[in-house]
Amino acid sequence: AADAYYAIAKSHPKHELAAQALYNTAFVSLEQKQYGEAERVAKIFQQYFPKDELIADIRQVAAEAAVQLKDYAGGESTYRELITTYAEHPHQERWQVRLALTLYLQDRPREALITLRGLVPRLSDPPQIAEAHFISGLSQYRLKDYESAQDRLLAAIATTPDWPQLDECWLYLSRCQHESGKTDDAIRSVRE
Repeated sequence: AADAYYAIAKSHPKHELAAQALYNTAFVSLEQKQYGEAERVAKIFQQYFPKDELIADIRQVAAEAAVQLKDYAGGESTYRELITTYAEHPHQERWQVRLALTLYLQDRPREALITLRGLVPRLSDPPQIAEAHFISGLSQYRLKDYESAQDRLLAAIATTPDWPQLDECWLYLSRCQHESGKTDDAIRSVRE
């Protein structure tokens, strides 16, 4: 599908739907885990359609592609720019959660926690709530605050039973319990 969208945009660069076709190319590439291609197409989009109504959305694709390519500083920079430039965008809270992830991944857990402070009560999407709790838990774990980390990880687990990172939550919960001297709880958590 990504190739077909790209062919349309390339064949008809002046057509009113060219920007949409390029966006679709980048988005489908991201969904298909072709992160380098998503990033490449996002750059092309930004070069040729800098004022298009989809510019914030393509920047989000670029930010996520950067994160998946382990360019955490690049992802951080793009998410910060999105948060600042598009304050009224409906994905504002999602961007803040993802910004916190980039900070955690750059070994800046205190900054991740500051970014998430006060955000969870404003979130309405269960997977985003779970992710925010998870990032908080990981950050507190990294800071060796095992009790607080357990609370956040349990909150992530309780938020949504089918969240894709649930296994990681249980794993880190058991690590926190082990570090807190709760070996029996840690064993139970690993079995979940």
